Formats: sequence, C-alpha cells, structure tokens
Amino acid sequence: MTKLERLLKEKTDVITAQQGFLERKITELGAQFAEDVARIVGAGVFDLASFVSALDAIGYTDTVIEGMRDIEQLLAYSKRISEAMGVSFILTPANEVELAEFITVAVEGLRETFGNQIARDMQKFAMASRFSDQPFEQIVNAAKQRLAPVGRSAGTEVATALATFDRTAQKRSYENAGIDLFWYYPPSVIETSRDTCIAAVSSQFQQTGWTMQDIQNFPGIDFVQGGEPFYNCMHQFLPFKPKAVYESFSNL
Repeated sequence: MTKLERLLKEKTDVITAQQGFLERKITELGAQFAEDVARIVGAGVFDLASFVSALDAIGYTDTVIEGMRDIEQLLAYSKRISEAMGVSFILTPANEVELAEFITVAVEGLRETFGNQIARDMQKFAMASRFSDQPFEQIVNAAKQRLAPVGRSAGTEVATALATFDRTAQKRSYENAGIDLFWYYPPSVIETSRDTCIAAVSSQFQQTGWTMQDIQNFPGIDFVQGGEPFYNCMHQFLPFKPKAVYESFSNL
C-alpha cells in the first residue's frame, strides 16, 4: 500500500468509524428513551417539552451533533493527501466562511431531525398508546421498535455531512490551486456499488481526465457527493496526474 493509498483509507476510516459508533450509540440511547416514553405515557403528560427534556437528559441529540467533531481531523488528512500528490492545499477566507456556514446548517438540520422531529413523533406514539391499556413493558418494546431505525439513520446522516464537508473543502482547494482535470477514485467497484459509480469508473474520462464540465454533464455524478443516490458514497474526485496518480495506485 502506497502512502497516498494509506492516507485515503485512513481518512475514509474516520468517517466510517464515526458512522458505526453513532449507529450503536443512538440505538442504545433509543432503548433508554423508549422507557422514558413509557413512563410519560403512564404519567399521562403529553406535552412536547416532556419528550424534548427526556431526549436532552440522556444526551440523545447532542451525541448525534458531536459526530461532526471529526471535521478538523478530515481537514488535516486532506492537507496530507494533497501534499502526497504534490498539490497545494489552499483555502481562502471566503472558503472558510462557506465551510463554517455549512457546519452551522448541518448542525441545525441534525438538531431538528434527531431532536424535535423525534420528540414530535414519540409524542404522537404516546398519545396513541394513551388509551390502549397496554402494560409498561409492551409500550417500551413498541417504542424501541419505532426508534430502532434511527441509529442507522443518524450514522448515515452524519457520515454524509462529514463527507460533503470534506469534499467541499477539497473542491475549493483544487480550484484555488488551478487543478482542472480529475480522476474518480477508487477506480474499482464492489458488490454494493451504485450503477452511477460503475459507469463513472468505466468512463473514458478515467483515461483522459474529467473536467468540471464533464462531471456536471455525467448522469448521476456530483463532484462533492459522488454517485447518486449520494449518501454513503465513498468515491471522490482526485487531481488527474497520469504518471503520479496511476503509478501510485498500480497495486490496486
């Protein structure tokens, strides 16, 4: 494995590790929140504030938001990867403002999705359970089942946000460095690869280099988000430098 391969893998591992952690942790906290929901049903108090308070008390929403803390580590890797390719990593003050705004919007979105929306959904669940005369454990189990998919969703949302932040920073850096030809990496696919990614790695542009116009015109491919439907896509565009790049990845 070359230095460049290793750095790219380590950066990807930062995102996948955070994704796996959130899937496990939010599922665990969801089981705890399910018991709180059952107690709220038993107490007959169904105001939204009670559900928000219960989420806050166990750190449910904050745990999801803290998943964004890895952005500095991703930026550090991007700088080292650029150096390994002989490309300057440059972000202007305007770029930094853009990235800061992205983080603000992403955090607000996560807070709404995994805070207020969860609270409202479980409030509806509690009110529906109000007159069902179910025993405590049955309500807990039903609440756990309703919350079970949220762990995976939280992991996917944060992983996608981290990757989008990272690739936006890379795109701006490449623009600032005057890079205008790119390569879709990795140049291979796996069993679960999307059709769009399969088409991209098979494209003639992998041999001649992709321009920004080529990327924009190619169906289902985006410089920042990778291959449609975009979430969890680990493909990315790197500077196209035939000798340096292809020799670096010759052992793939």
